[in-house]
Amino acid sequence: MASRPRRVFRHPLVIACAALGLLLFGLVLLLVSREPSVPEQQPPTAQTIQAARDAIERIEEPLSVTGRGSEARLDNRMLHGLATLAADFGGARTDARVSAGVLTVNVSYPLPAGWWLNSSAKVRGEHRGFPDLKLRAGRISLPLVAGKWSAELGRWIAQAKGVRLPPLDEMVTELSVEQEELVAAIQLPKRGRMFDALIAAGGTGTNDRLVGDIYCQLAASQRAEPATQLPLLVRRAFSGAPGQQPQAYNRAAFVALALYVVGKRAYPLAPSTVKRIKSCGRATLPVSLRDRTDLAKHWTFSAALQAVLGNNPATAFGEWKELADSLPSGSGFSFIDLAADRSGLRIARLGVDEGSAGVTAERLAAATEEDLLPVQLLRAEEGLAEAAFAHRFGTIEAKNYKAAVAWIDRELSGSQLQGVR
Repeated sequence: MASRPRRVFRHPLVIACAALGLLLFGLVLLLVSREPSVPEQQPPTAQTIQAARDAIERIEEPLSVTGRGSEARLDNRMLHGLATLAADFGGARTDARVSAGVLTVNVSYPLPAGWWLNSSAKVRGEHRGFPDLKLRAGRISLPLVAGKWSAELGRWIAQAKGVRLPPLDEMVTELSVEQEELVAAIQLPKRGRMFDALIAAGGTGTNDRLVGDIYCQLAASQRAEPATQLPLLVRRAFSGAPGQQPQAYNRAAFVALALYVVGKRAYPLAPSTVKRIKSCGRATLPVSLRDRTDLAKHWTFSAALQAVLGNNPATAFGEWKELADSLPSGSGFSFIDLAADRSGLRIARLGVDEGSAGVTAERLAAATEEDLLPVQLLRAEEGLAEAAFAHRFGTIEAKNYKAAVAWIDRELSGSQLQGVR
């Protein structure tokens, strides 16, 4: 007699798994959407960068006077500037504004297959200590306690990255949302260190001990045989690259070069090695590329940012710097500086990629000035004021600007080292 087929679909475990799957599917549908809640954003301009700078100065200025947080007023222009740079840095659409006494921060994060994760945080009224945030993820409203939990998780992650932050209620001692302004008493890293904290929080960890070894070797070589040309320092830094799995060494070498050439501004890239490199010293001789010290700094800092942060944030920092330079207080937008940035970015990208790291290290150990910055790129325009840049190129997303950058990249790809595949 044939046995009766088992009715698997009635098995309790199968039913439970199916129910859990449907529950998770429903939860996903509540969290994601086919449309972003934040409209497509305009790229950063000199004015949005100035607005973000104004916001940072408002926050940091009391710290330089009192050493502790005190009242900072941020208007919607400043909040928009900060949100624009956050979007350019992190890749998610971001909007922040105060309206009718409510601060609202919206974020739309792109997901695969055209989906979006939309989230928002709202706060109103006056608060002692870190405020209660009304969070929403997709169509789900979260309890007020989730806001503080989320902020504490972010603080914990930043601490693990080496960013020194006080407890939340010490970081934000008071906050008041007025009709069109945010007024806050904020205690953050000391003056001039907010972008440093951003670098440290967003980066891929380096082998700081190896960074220190390479830096100290550079310092010893400079004492024994001083050099002022960047290619020689690059050759010295990469001469010790291992033949097998050199990516970690290359990343450390790019950071060590930035620490040596740029100095304090590069400290956040490897904060735990700062004490050691100070003990190794640093020559006072300026290091140059194409007889310009600024180009040596652009190349090394961009290469190190690429090695630590990856392509998009590293590219954004370089463009922000040039846009800021187009303001009246700056030296003008320089496509030559941008070429040095993009050269450092491209070479570092090759240097930390598994498929090209070995040959890149070999060629950097014999690098020439032409490898680092082809001479024809010195013909690029520079000294452009904001109005001239806007008239000639529009924004950094405009066709004319992209054509100028494409020319730089073509010239770079023609060099032997930068053409590594």
